[in-house]
Amino acid sequence: MIAVGVLLAAVGVAAIAGGKSSDDSDTPQAQLPPPPRGGKEIVHEEIGATLNRPPGWTVSRSDRTLMFRSPDQTSALSIFSPPGKTRGAAQVLTSALRELRRSYTDVTARPGDGRRVAGLPTSAVVVSARNRKGVQLRILVAGVQGRSRAWLVQVFAADGSTARLVEAQVALSSLTLKS
Repeated sequence: MIAVGVLLAAVGVAAIAGGKSSDDSDTPQAQLPPPPRGGKEIVHEEIGATLNRPPGWTVSRSDRTLMFRSPDQTSALSIFSPPGKTRGAAQVLTSALRELRRSYTDVTARPGDGRRVAGLPTSAVVVSARNRKGVQLRILVAGVQGRSRAWLVQVFAADGSTARLVEAQVALSSLTLKS
């Protein structure tokens, strides 16, 4: 089922981003752009996710996934919650990485920076990979642990899509997750 979440996010793009947490107090606030104006709050009750959609980005959803795509198709942000029995964040992350290795080439992964996503404990990896068209991607893959469920949060960005990556990062900083 994790594969479904990864494949839904595999839109030919990939990225890095961090989540806002109470541990970020040493990060100068001037480096973060202001929240986008006009961003509409999107709620997906079934997976317990609420997020501000960046202006111009499209939203699609399934029973278990919430997907945002940039207007130029260079970036995407997805939140997925596996159905059924509670899985831990590490298991969600491991399954997602296995699927990324099957779906992309030149896959390398390095540990994330230890930030929390939506204020929750997170296991994260930053992946560099190439899609089938040879486009170089960066992907933040994060397993987020709640009290009664885990989520897979992924940010995909093609190299050179810095402005879209900033938009995705601002949106991710608005993410709230409810177990």
